Amino acid sequence: MRLVLTGDDRIAVLKDDGIVDVSGAFADLKYRTAADRMPRVLAALHDRREQVAEAAASGTVAPLVALQAPVPRPPKLIAAFGNYREGTDRERQEQDMFLESPDSVTGPGSTVVLPNHPATIFHHEAELALVIGQRAKDLPADDRALEALAGYTCAIDVSGRGIGRMPPSRMGKSFDTFTPLGPAIVTPDEVPDPQNLRVTLSVNGEARQEYTTADMEYSVVEILAFLSGYMTLVPGDVSLCGTNHQGLGALQHGDQVRMEIEGVGVLNVDVNDPLGREWPRGVDEAMAARVRNAADNDHSNRLIESPLDIHSAGFRVSHYLTVDSSRTYCAWGNPTATGGHTLFALWQSGRRVARVTVYATAADRVGGNRAHRRPDPRDPCQHNTGCPCRVNRRAGIRACLVADGRTHRGRQGRPHLDVGTRGRR
Repeated sequence: MRLVLTGDDRIAVLKDDGIVDVSGAFADLKYRTAADRMPRVLAALHDRREQVAEAAASGTVAPLVALQAPVPRPPKLIAAFGNYREGTDRERQEQDMFLESPDSVTGPGSTVVLPNHPATIFHHEAELALVIGQRAKDLPADDRALEALAGYTCAIDVSGRGIGRMPPSRMGKSFDTFTPLGPAIVTPDEVPDPQNLRVTLSVNGEARQEYTTADMEYSVVEILAFLSGYMTLVPGDVSLCGTNHQGLGALQHGDQVRMEIEGVGVLNVDVNDPLGREWPRGVDEAMAARVRNAADNDHSNRLIESPLDIHSAGFRVSHYLTVDSSRTYCAWGNPTATGGHTLFALWQSGRRVARVTVYATAADRVGGNRAHRRPDPRDPCQHNTGCPCRVNRRAGIRACLVADGRTHRGRQGRPHLDVGTRGRR
């Protein structure tokens, strides 16, 4: 079954030759606002499935009309960090997800409006989306988790890069119109294997993204289990499953975007930029290379015991000292290769005892024989006279690491570090 919401608020089943109105099957449902309606419909769908199927079989097929997003304002809109191997055979990165604004959702045939913000670029990200149909908590990571689904739909996660105080910020994904969804919610019985779906996206007829969901690091059931372990999922919640970054490109004024997931549907949107900004056309090969390199250089499961190991992982550590009772490791690296920042986990006697972040920024500009220092407010040591960190004059960047305000020592007094990189999503 393919459930759609028409522009005039009718609930219908999408067929090959048009739509059949099935609003009558949900006529008795009470809701407070228009945004509350579809979550209540989805909550009732499981018990009224036969009634809806009978209405779709006996009703009159009408021509296809303009559609809204199948869930115009989800209670929660959740997205995955990366979640694709990017064509590499590396180990899976640590699973993580984040929230986006539900007000960013727009429907098929709508217009994505690029905002008046100083983004370095606006990228498209074609993704499989999961629509929740039943309240769920602590789901198992197996096929039983699929019972919580109302179905699947297409999503384009538009991403404004270079926005926000903490790179790589996710604020650039929550602008109004930045999450096109649709056209339909396709029930799980029509998608026998969600890990074997071909995803494509083109801009003005030019092929950009093309990948399959078989490349996911964490499967659909693992995503549902992970999310429900942190929060209660409710009907109408939408979760994006991540994207393969090989094939991303810029969106700009006048673009016509077509996304398709086999067996799920086709989603078309236009792009409007009131400022008329321009970026290079075609695939953003620099972005693709950054994500590939981050994947190839991932060391999230590697135990580091010496500065030489850290150097081989892409960072150099000259030495460490105690600043305000904290163990501070002074390091530098290339933010392009490391995706902008690096996560460190400190280990003691085989147990992870702390997790902190090194911020490697290009804010420290080097010129002539002196460094023009602009301390990062997130660096606890502020690069003051008590910190022996040095400027890397080739990369012009500097970073410090503080371990949770405590001193951690491994066996024989040596620090044990587990170093991993996380690139842009």
